[in-house]
Amino acid sequence: MSHKKITFYLSHLYQGGAENVMVIVANEMAKQGHVIDFVLAKAEGAFIHRLSSSVNLVDLNLPNPYFAVFGLNKYLRVAQPDVIISSLHLNNICAVLAKKFSGVKKTRVLIRVANVISVKRVSFWKKRLERLALSVFYPWADKIIAVSKNVALDLNSFLGIPNKKILVIYSPSITPEMMAASHEPVDHAWFQSNYPPVVLGVGRQTVVKDYATLLKAFALASKEKDMRLLLLGDGPERLALEELVKELGIENKVEIKGFVDNPFNYMRNAAVMVLPSLWEGLPNVLIEALACGCPIISTDSPGGVREILKDGEYGELVPLRDAQTISDKILDVLRGEKKPIDEHWLEQFKVEYSIKQYLHAMME
Repeated sequence: MSHKKITFYLSHLYQGGAENVMVIVANEMAKQGHVIDFVLAKAEGAFIHRLSSSVNLVDLNLPNPYFAVFGLNKYLRVAQPDVIISSLHLNNICAVLAKKFSGVKKTRVLIRVANVISVKRVSFWKKRLERLALSVFYPWADKIIAVSKNVALDLNSFLGIPNKKILVIYSPSITPEMMAASHEPVDHAWFQSNYPPVVLGVGRQTVVKDYATLLKAFALASKEKDMRLLLLGDGPERLALEELVKELGIENKVEIKGFVDNPFNYMRNAAVMVLPSLWEGLPNVLIEALACGCPIISTDSPGGVREILKDGEYGELVPLRDAQTISDKILDVLRGEKKPIDEHWLEQFKVEYSIKQYLHAMME
């Protein structure tokens, strides 16, 4: 494949799964010799420093991402890339509209969809409006990349997108840099050899992640066995979670540490990681934890969780919002009931495999 001029578009680079994946894909394509622009509505966010020096950062410097369609339109007319790739709904709509209005025929639009849309818990009218907007604008893309088979099924059944327009490409969650970082020492007292086992939670603290259920499960489990709970990540629910920690009387056993640049060494050294989400597209943290050898407990949520864990073969699947079952499974894992991972299974989530699929999608 000849070298292409490829543009990635997001509104910002604050920490998040979609942002992380887009940075990984951009860096890897730049490494392969493609000319990469990474366009942001506003150049801000903790992940900006993760961009390779070979990637050209373009700042539209807009006060609001809703205005991005105009700035992106102007950018496309000047830069005329071969492909533009976007992720997250607002960014995807901006990308297809900007291409439509720019009049640039050579640029192909690939939009990445990372969640099961139909299960989002929003108001009736907001759900109807979102469904209408996505069903109108998404078919304008040349290809739609679904991060899991369940996301692809949802795009077809809920939005009516033809299957021929949808490609399933798993996220390139496992990289050599990630694996190297997982072997770095953990600078935290709880990971010394004489401390109780550590239960880990990693991700943004939002209602969808349902860390409240994990806190309740931990409160139950820690009555049976001495252990600690460490939450890595930040978000709008953090204050509410800190209040719940106090209500449950587990302040001396729980730390909400916030965002860390390297969660992988925590994964390698934790006794178990729990993902209590209400829904997920393809949770990168599950793949990363598996690669780091960390036992997994996850809710059997709509999306790609079952695909990652091979229907429970490589991790425990539990019902949504079931603190008692999560507590029981935590205790089972700490008693030594672990599910070994087949290294061959992880190949499909490695960056080399994923990038080949992205490049193939650009040519279809």
